This record gives sequence, C-alpha cells and structure tokens, in this order.
Amino acid sequence: MRTCFATPRPTQHRSRSLAGLPISNDAVELSLPASSITLLAIPGPPPGDINADGLVNIDDLPGLVAVWLGLDADPHHLIRADLNADGMADGDDIAQFVEIIGSL
Repeated sequence: MRTCFATPRPTQHRSRSLAGLPISNDAVELSLPASSITLLAIPGPPPGDINADGLVNIDDLPGLVAVWLGLDADPHHLIRADLNADGMADGDDIAQFVEIIGSL
C-alpha cells in the first residue's frame, strides 16, 4: 500500500506531480479499489494566519496589510488573506479580521 501526502496549493501554471504522476489543472477521473489508497488531508494554516504560526492574531496584521496593499504577492498569503472567501484579498476582508480578533 502506498500512502501519499498532499498539501493543497494555489493554482499554478507550471508542471506539478504527486507520487510521480503529472497533475494538471484539467479534470482527472481516477478509479481505484477502495482498499488500495489511503488519503490523509493535512489542513494548512487558517484564513488570516499570514505568518503560519497556527493562530490568527494581531501578529498577522502587518502581513495582511501588505497583501491588501499589493506589496506581498505570495500565493499562499493571498489565499489566507481572503477572509471573506470572495476570491480576492482586499479591503473587503478587513471586517472578518476585526471579527476574528474581537472574538479572542
């Protein structure tokens, strides 16, 4: 039995592979017996956790502001800075960050 570990990553336009198999942005249909594969999903940092310390707190604010101002284009940061899940990291996400910080 072969176990593969994969971390979701933002869509990129370069060649990728998993366990030696090419991965594209196209839909792929895969049929395997249920007993032949084990999938372990390991979640990444939560939305808003720009510094990836596992917490969303005031320490993430400088990184979030850098993304929202367009000064940080790291794809992982862009995804985590999109707190309202509208596909864009922008000023519309500020209210969600304030809500998260206010709930601490």
